[in-house]
Amino acid sequence: MIAIWNVGTLTAITALRRGIDIDRSLIAGFSVLSALFGANHLDAALRSRHSWSNWLGASANGVALAVALAALARERIGRASAV
Repeated sequence: MIAIWNVGTLTAITALRRGIDIDRSLIAGFSVLSALFGANHLDAALRSRHSWSNWLGASANGVALAVALAALARERIGRASAV
């Protein structure tokens, strides 16, 4: 589990160091966290199909990932049309 946090944090730090604005950097880091935690919950849910908490975790992380990706895409489209 610590490795998941490390990857999410490194994603945000890398984006910040590359000069990407703070909001996009944080959204990128949170997207990675949601994807990895969601995959972890989905794996656990598939191994124990009656564990509703893992299904809930996988679903919540899936929704969070979809929202984050939509925010990143919307911001990218907004910047492209402003140019």
